[in-house]
Amino acid sequence: MEQHEVVPDVVDTVPSKKVEVVYPSGAAVEMGNVLTPTQVKDVPKITWDAESNQHYVVCMTGQYKQNDGSEILKQFNI
Repeated sequence: MEQHEVVPDVVDTVPSKKVEVVYPSGAAVEMGNVLTPTQVKDVPKITWDAESNQHYVVCMTGQYKQNDGSEILKQFNI
């Protein structure tokens, strides 16, 4: 998460547990993998080890690249 600057751009520290995100296309989110818009066009199934009676926020992050491969925008959606 530090390599891709999720820490500190989005969160202050690396979470202690990993979330599982799988799209209906079969594409799974892994640390640092690249997924295409076609793979992620549908709502994913998101699971994690949650505590009862707690509230959570899911934050989807992404980086956009230009044709030459340079980064042009970082974004996150809540």
